[in-house]
Amino acid sequence: MMFTTGLRSGGATCSAGVHGNGTAQAVCGRRHRRESVLPMQTRQPASSQVLRHVLLPPPAQQATVAMRAAADSDQPNNNTFSPADLHNPDDGWTQTSELVQGATVKFNDSAQRRAVMHWGPGCPSTVLIVKKPANEEATEKMREIAIWLASHKGIKVVAERPVAATEFPDLEAFDPQEHCVDFCVTLGGDGTVLHLASLFEKDTPLPPIISFAMGSLGFLTPFDSKDFAYYLTRVLSADNPLAPLYITLRSRRQCKLKHVGGRMQSFNALNEVVIDRGSSPAAVLLSVFTDGTFLTTIEADGLIISTPSGSTAYSMSAGGPMVAPSVPCSILTPIAPLSLSFRPLVIPESSEILIHLPDEARSHTARVSFDGKGGLRMRKGSVLRVTPAVHPIPMISMGMLDSDWYEAITDKLKWNQSLREFPRIPSTASLSEEDTPFVGGKGAVGAAPSPRQSPTASSPGRSPGPDPQELEQVRYIQRISKM
Repeated sequence: MMFTTGLRSGGATCSAGVHGNGTAQAVCGRRHRRESVLPMQTRQPASSQVLRHVLLPPPAQQATVAMRAAADSDQPNNNTFSPADLHNPDDGWTQTSELVQGATVKFNDSAQRRAVMHWGPGCPSTVLIVKKPANEEATEKMREIAIWLASHKGIKVVAERPVAATEFPDLEAFDPQEHCVDFCVTLGGDGTVLHLASLFEKDTPLPPIISFAMGSLGFLTPFDSKDFAYYLTRVLSADNPLAPLYITLRSRRQCKLKHVGGRMQSFNALNEVVIDRGSSPAAVLLSVFTDGTFLTTIEADGLIISTPSGSTAYSMSAGGPMVAPSVPCSILTPIAPLSLSFRPLVIPESSEILIHLPDEARSHTARVSFDGKGGLRMRKGSVLRVTPAVHPIPMISMGMLDSDWYEAITDKLKWNQSLREFPRIPSTASLSEEDTPFVGGKGAVGAAPSPRQSPTASSPGRSPGPDPQELEQVRYIQRISKM
């Protein structure tokens, strides 16, 4: 399906609101062809951009539309649909259509979470670079990338205002009302990506983002900054049919906190929203509702409402499942619940989650944070409403489907890897024999071989010996144990 989107920030967009009802999609999708194409919009100046959304109707209208579609359908109403009907993405409720800014996105799966992007004429022309703060390595890499883009490709580079004012006076300060950004580059970790999302207005689509790892773990940063020229060349040549540019649309949650008295605060979260006891020593009591139906009352240190992107963060540490980013769902994970039977719960992404702090709670307040920020006080009687955000975050990927996520859980989290695959700490007896294989370690009988010790990896004529880094690690452990 060719899906043409646009945004106030440039020539490449791939944002879609995906929060419909699966059954209703199946019913209403029978009249449409799966590969239908939305007409290409005419590119207009940024000042005249108007966003047009076809959003989810109220629940009563949903039921009415579904029943009318079922009545008009020539198929028997037996709830057995073909895959093309069941997953038809051409559903007017669940997609958004914005003014195009020069890029087209072709969805290659039914869930509209994975896409292939193509540049339009004259794009890309402007790039926003966001770096990790107070990091000299990121600063130098940003300077290198900015020079490469400007000199080799003739692309205009902008930076966020504090960085442009203090470190890059030659670059323009980014203004979301003025600049049309075609794609973004981040240099840092996952926190840098989360910060980038906050630079744009809440209710507008975001440009595609390519993230270079210069942080710690980095689930959202799959690319090595040393090879930036290769990856950016791939991004700039997205129209090459032999090297398509894949996009993963990472869904966000819109969170509205309504305080007692009527005051409302709104936030978007990419990873998770956390309601916990804060500084109170008492467990927090929370009433949980989904789609207007009472679900449960939780007494615990807190509750995590996570997206698939956040399933490998705080939620995983609290015992929640790891979920691929293209799965449309939300995860409810308790934090140290006072119950043996409260297990993490996976619910549809389209569900509206409502959290209420009841009057009978022992603690007078709870704390609410969004992607680790905020720290708002939620008083008794307050209500937190969590719904799908209209615009996800488009992350550039070089691999099809969720391949980058699978690589991350195996390479970075070492998911389901046997202990035998890791090098063991050598015995102290081997420290004096530098060229002797470790006893009980690498090189010992029964130990798993490593690439460094293979005949092809070793230097000619020299038997494989202990790794210097492991020797230093053992010496460090010995020094600490003697303190």
